Amino acid sequence: MRVALYQINSDRDTFNTKFMSWRWRTDHDYIILSEEYDKVFDGAVDCQTLEDVYQMFNLNHPEGYKDRSLSVSDVVEVMEDPMHPHCFYFCDS
Repeated sequence: MRVALYQINSDRDTFNTKFMSWRWRTDHDYIILSEEYDKVFDGAVDCQTLEDVYQMFNLNHPEGYKDRSLSVSDVVEVMEDPMHPHCFYFCDS
């Protein structure tokens, strides 16, 4: 599968939401601002599920990947098939 990973850039984290859960965001009426995120990975991975992606980016980083492990507040974009829309998933606790 092909995925892209997005992580909040601390320098642009206006409301200090890095590592905050979805529940915290909704409880505080905070929306996700795309301009606070950086794309830290974009490529094909040998994964079948989102859990596989999580394991890869926590235990077995792909060669050349230099960013931190996948964590709460990160976003995973899954691009399975060009004929279908991209799906975005918010990493939560």
